[in-house]
Amino acid sequence: MTINIQDSHTLAGVVEKLQPINSFWLNLVFPTVQTFEDEFIDFDIVDKGRRVAPFVAPNVAGKPMTSKGFATRRFKPAYVKPKHAVEPNRVLKRRAGEAYTGSMSPEQRERAIITDILREQREMIERRWDIMAASAVIDGSVTIAGDDYPEVTISFGRAAGNTVTLGNGERWGDSGIKPLDQIQTWADTVYANSGYAPTDIIMGAAAWAAFRVDPDVQKQLEMRRGSVQSELNLAPEVLAPVAYKGQVGAFRVWVYKDWYENNSGTNVEIMNSKAVVLLNPQAIEGVRAFGAIMDARAGFQAMPIFSKMWLNEDPSVTYLMSQSAPLMIPTRPNAVLKATVLA
Repeated sequence: MTINIQDSHTLAGVVEKLQPINSFWLNLVFPTVQTFEDEFIDFDIVDKGRRVAPFVAPNVAGKPMTSKGFATRRFKPAYVKPKHAVEPNRVLKRRAGEAYTGSMSPEQRERAIITDILREQREMIERRWDIMAASAVIDGSVTIAGDDYPEVTISFGRAAGNTVTLGNGERWGDSGIKPLDQIQTWADTVYANSGYAPTDIIMGAAAWAAFRVDPDVQKQLEMRRGSVQSELNLAPEVLAPVAYKGQVGAFRVWVYKDWYENNSGTNVEIMNSKAVVLLNPQAIEGVRAFGAIMDARAGFQAMPIFSKMWLNEDPSVTYLMSQSAPLMIPTRPNAVLKATVLA
């Protein structure tokens, strides 16, 4: 297949065929994709509360009730656009795995390099989506910052009581502390604030280490595997960073550990290992929202990823760039509670 550097549709087709990376939080909570042909993303939030019908005598006229209406939240998505150069000397050198004498033509190497770059750019963008999804779920907010982007935090309006930090004498492992009692209290908070009971507990590795040695947990944790209860509604390949540990009461228990490499090359945990998250994945109804691509070649349309390629004549360098304007929105942020259980 000859790649036309003016043909963005060809590049989009290549990106579409590339296999996506394992994205735990995206696949767990954000099943829906919506695009917005604007630089802003608007969501209408309806809060119906738990009102009950008023009592009246049967011969008294019904009482008019005022609807609560709705509130519109406006978010401006972040923008990412990794860019790479394909310099001429790259197509003249042997690729990894190629015979020492060279078994590919320069044109074949160029096509292979372009595919590799598109794959790398897609992985970088999808990894960013998953990090944003994790932050939206775990913290109820997303902080966006970059070299040319002033730091801004987008809050999804999670109730203050849905974020807990245990103090001295309250933490797991402290004398007299019963983690299962605390979990039940937190589950009650989730139900009171969202109307949905949590079904799953996702723990960081350090939190799990403290949890599993508790005597009450050891008595009640059901660790049989392979049952329908251990599915978490995810395909098996998506479960790479998370391990099922069993069932305790009404909750499935999981341990999550994954990280990413920041701009300075340092590995950063996606979820604090000392944290615990209670959630009901189906109740959150997360949305993968994508704003318009600010590029004339894209027609300023909204799409998850737009890739393009162009040639600089002197010096001769081909550039590839992929762009995305993502924001992962949990439409019911109160269906999650985060607790930091260790110092």
